[in-house]
Amino acid sequence: MKEVRGVVVSRLARTDLPPGECFDLDLMQAVALEAALKELVTPPAGRIVLELSLVTYMDSKTFWAMVRAADALRVAGGCLVVSGLHANISRLLELTGADEFLQAYATADEAVAALEAR
Repeated sequence: MKEVRGVVVSRLARTDLPPGECFDLDLMQAVALEAALKELVTPPAGRIVLELSLVTYMDSKTFWAMVRAADALRVAGGCLVVSGLHANISRLLELTGADEFLQAYATADEAVAALEAR
């Protein structure tokens, strides 16, 4: 996790895999991700980019944890956006309608620029 011009950028990666290796977010990681997202949502609400370029699959529990975090941030006056989506994850946002309220950007830099413009 790093801060870029007042925006928190969190790139999801697994420490048990070689750097840069893609992975699935399933039930095994869902609990840890939900706990990490809850920490990011604590006041004061901020602007967060969840960089998902290494994630090739996301199960429903993990997906809904991300949606709940986005909603909690919005209610608190903050914002959560995602970047670097693989086609599977992008399609999941479309199918569920989450793309209506969870903005997705091609890169973390684009997401940071969009949040700065708000």
